[in-house]
Amino acid sequence: MKHLQRAILLLLLMGSASSLALAAGLSSMETLQLKVGRQDIDQQSKILWQRFGPFCEIAEWHPEVLSCTEGKEGGATFRTLSLKDGSKIKERLLSSTPLSYDYAIVDSLLPVKNYHAAFSIASKGEELDIIWSASYDAADGKSDSEARAAIDGVLREGMASISSKLSDLNLKITPARASSQ
Repeated sequence: MKHLQRAILLLLLMGSASSLALAAGLSSMETLQLKVGRQDIDQQSKILWQRFGPFCEIAEWHPEVLSCTEGKEGGATFRTLSLKDGSKIKERLLSSTPLSYDYAIVDSLLPVKNYHAAFSIASKGEELDIIWSASYDAADGKSDSEARAAIDGVLREGMASISSKLSDLNLKITPARASSQ
């Protein structure tokens, strides 16, 4: 009887783990770490946010975005990105704080669905991290690898562009490293 109970418990645990894995979907993240003196963290993070953080500022730093139009619909904030290839992406702002925002794609030709992302500046010790992360699923008829390649590329290009524009700012920082997951 004990063996049967163990076998049933094991099957239940395996089933729970696999359903959790399916619910998690795909995720991507790019982080740019910057060395900053502890006394300069607050000031430097505000400068970085003013330059890169506003919801429609992406048009000024992402190399694939030609323009961004921000507007309200029924009390919600949306941005429409016009891309170099002629396509558009419509995104909804879900929440924001002074140094972060979360958003979701409403309409896009990207090979993804259920896309939710966050862009933030966070401090830890003597470092500032610019973090752009996303969770998503492959769109119907698209593979996980197609979806991941597209989103990884978008995030990587954006963070590389931010890194290249840091020298334009009067900051007391040193790029530590960029990382991706």
